[in-house]
Amino acid sequence: GASRAQFGLPANRFHFLVMFDGNSWLSRKNPIAAVRAFKAAFGAERGVGLVIKAISLDRTSAAWQALEAELNGDDRVVLIDRTMSRVELTQLMASCDAYVSLHRSEGFGRIIAESMLLGLPTVTTNFSGNVDFCTPQTSFLVDGTLVALTPSDYIFHEGQYWCDPDVDQARQQMRRVFEQRDEARAVAQAARHNIQTHYSIEAVAAAYRSRLHELRAADLI
Repeated sequence: GASRAQFGLPANRFHFLVMFDGNSWLSRKNPIAAVRAFKAAFGAERGVGLVIKAISLDRTSAAWQALEAELNGDDRVVLIDRTMSRVELTQLMASCDAYVSLHRSEGFGRIIAESMLLGLPTVTTNFSGNVDFCTPQTSFLVDGTLVALTPSDYIFHEGQYWCDPDVDQARQQMRRVFEQRDEARAVAQAARHNIQTHYSIEAVAAAYRSRLHELRAADLI
């Protein structure tokens, strides 16, 4: 359940949540894009806030220093940099109103999926593993430009590329979620239904069982 006071979140604000592990590379998770989109979308409005939840954060890194410079002391932004229990982390997510992931690449996108399961509308990059369940019907997608990786971007960069999400499009989508509450609620409900239907333990187990039967029938196992 939601517990805003527990996390020092003002009760009268619409809170966007950004979450990342510093060990997963800030260049890939790209939280600075979410900060830039937030500032562009809401200017000096006081009825909206941004929650940044991080772990393993190296505050001396160039990437984090650039993000702090972008924040410029904005008191609408709440930074939480500590490890939480599973229950506490879920409470924090439930205490926010929307989730933002302007990643440059993703694996499955577990936090996006969990946000959907909690009923949060999600603003997310239209690229990588998350597009299996992030569609125009289930999330507020942000397109971008495909960029070839360099040695300074990421490990195993050779022949790889990722997506640099369009900050202005992200600004529009965040504004849309904030202003069009009924639409955001409907999209979030569709997303939750999709996750419950296709990504539950039961659904995944059924898919495994079906595939194993196929392999057995083909005498491959």
